[in-house]
Amino acid sequence: MRHRKKRVRELNVGVQKTQNVIRNLITSLIKEWRITTTLKRGKILASEMDKFMADLVKVADRFESEKDIQREIIRIVKKVVFSKPEGQKVVRELFPKVRESGKRSGFTKLVKMESRKWDNAVKVAVILNI
Repeated sequence: MRHRKKRVRELNVGVQKTQNVIRNLITSLIKEWRITTTLKRGKILASEMDKFMADLVKVADRFESEKDIQREIIRIVKKVVFSKPEGQKVVRELFPKVRESGKRSGFTKLVKMESRKWDNAVKVAVILNI
């Protein structure tokens, strides 16, 4: 039976490695602003990135002082993003843009591309849409 199974999240690489793959994809997307990957990984990345950015927005709504907001954002970023320069980029560049725009979702955009030649896998470009 299929009860309580998220089939979208299956990457067939193991539980621990799945989390690392997702975190690597998020870190790369923050670094490059655009990633080319397969359709399945692109869908997973888009949903996880939207959740990540929505968490940052929720934190800003929950706390009143700027110091508390910064502290909580840094905590969330350290939990998700692997490298320090990309984490600083989120805190200094991305979060203020997201906060100004007032968006709650739709932070990524999927654009289908041509198929890969050797295995005919559908490729998509995941673009950070802020």
